[in-house]
Amino acid sequence: MIQSGRIETCGAGTYKVLEPWAGGSEIKFRASKARNDIDAETLCKCPALVDAKDEQELRDYISIFGSAIGQSENEENEEIDAKDGMEDDYA
Repeated sequence: MIQSGRIETCGAGTYKVLEPWAGGSEIKFRASKARNDIDAETLCKCPALVDAKDEQELRDYISIFGSAIGQSENEENEEIDAKDGMEDDYA
């Protein structure tokens, strides 16, 4: 969100939603840059931040994809390169 210009840092661990995504309101929130997440309360106040047209569309998205999002944050998951070990299959 920082790189795309939707939010900016305004202190250690504090961020501000920029216009037009803030919808004319001053929206500040605390988050961990290391976790790379935004709390649900902030998203509900500002659904445009994730390109949702309103809070209901945001909630619908979370109801459909919430478990996958939660699983992707699970520390037991390990990212691997799918190409590793496949060189022998094509020799």
